[in-house]
Amino acid sequence: MTKSRRPRLFLARQPFAESTGTFWSVHPSPEFAVHALVALAGAALLWAVLAAGHAPFMLAALVICATLLEVLAGDLLRAGGRAIGPSLVFVAAAYALYGTPAVVLVGFARGGARLLTSRGVKQSDGAAMLAGSVFGPLAGGLAASLALAFQVPALIGSATYVAVAYLIEIAIPAEMMRASGPPSLALAGYGNRRWTFVIFVVLAALGFLLARDLGTGHWMTLLYVMVPIVAVRIAFSAIRARSERYLAALERENTDFFDRIGKLDRINGDLIEALAFAIDYRDGQDSGCSRRVAALAASMGSVLGLDASEIELLRRGALLHDVGMLAMPGRRTPRHIEIGARLVSRWRDYRQIADIVEQYCEMLDGSGYPRGLHGNEICLNARIVGVATRYVELTSARPQGGGLTHEEALADVRSYAPEKYDPDVVEALGAAVAPDSADVLPLVRRL
Repeated sequence: MTKSRRPRLFLARQPFAESTGTFWSVHPSPEFAVHALVALAGAALLWAVLAAGHAPFMLAALVICATLLEVLAGDLLRAGGRAIGPSLVFVAAAYALYGTPAVVLVGFARGGARLLTSRGVKQSDGAAMLAGSVFGPLAGGLAASLALAFQVPALIGSATYVAVAYLIEIAIPAEMMRASGPPSLALAGYGNRRWTFVIFVVLAALGFLLARDLGTGHWMTLLYVMVPIVAVRIAFSAIRARSERYLAALERENTDFFDRIGKLDRINGDLIEALAFAIDYRDGQDSGCSRRVAALAASMGSVLGLDASEIELLRRGALLHDVGMLAMPGRRTPRHIEIGARLVSRWRDYRQIADIVEQYCEMLDGSGYPRGLHGNEICLNARIVGVATRYVELTSARPQGGGLTHEEALADVRSYAPEKYDPDVVEALGAAVAPDSADVLPLVRRL
């Protein structure tokens, strides 16, 4: 008889396994974390109110100034995580004058004003913003008070406050946001850490200097600090508003410009379609050969991996491959090819189409016309149009009888590879006209 073994209790959850303990399987929800942050910030605020009963007028002035400056001046730095506002000056001044409880009050007022003036802030981000504004000054004040208890110089105590407050309010939340946020946020904060620390130190130092003047009764120093910052901020906002209007006007002009370019391109496309219809109608009836060659060439280009813009140029070149026939009726000759290429070359941006018109009758072995080009001297698009033209001509109806079937025409084209036709292009033809995937099917053989 074997003893039943009691299950072992694991305090940490194992990978790919569900914990059986009810206590350790509890995971706080995001709402719980938000409520916990707000509750802790409220507790710190209540402690600060009860402990900061002395000098209420000066402390109230610092709270009001910090709130107004946060509302009117906004933030000096946003990229890379937490924002550093100029109201930090009054937070540092409150600590230098009245200690940790006062700095918690001013920090809470600063965080609340920032939260109220921020738009589109999620509940969790708002709670973190408010908590950072309270816990940063609280931790800095407690750390500095502990350092001063060991009889360190006042300068070291001030440096301790600045370092700990920056770490709790700025550095740690910024790293958490960059680690859990989108890559763009991490990229925005790259290289800005040193500048956030420098700005934090400068504003804190200005706050300590302000506290020294306020301690001697110079109340006007508050205006000397607030008015220039607010004036600069208002001027910056006006310049930014003008810049935004200028950028909006540029965007509208660019949109109109690209719309006009699109209209011109559509006009060119319609003109090419009309010319192709005229080419196919020159014998008194619409044969549709140029449009079948264009559709087949586009399908072959897709099989060969050409992108959309290249396929469109290929299709337009295939539509115009016999444009020389409009100037000289009759059977296709080298003279027709030369006239057609000269005509298309009048379009300044259609050099690639002119190459198609000029080279689609060339053969890899040099037996083609009009220039007798060899191999890679013939552009890929011209090779595609040449094979597509041959296939369409073989499968089209003839005056003396019906055209070849799909299999007969494909076999005929393959018999010229690789001497005259590119083998890859011929294979693309076979894939493009396959019954299960063909966009251009051969005409039904007429008996």
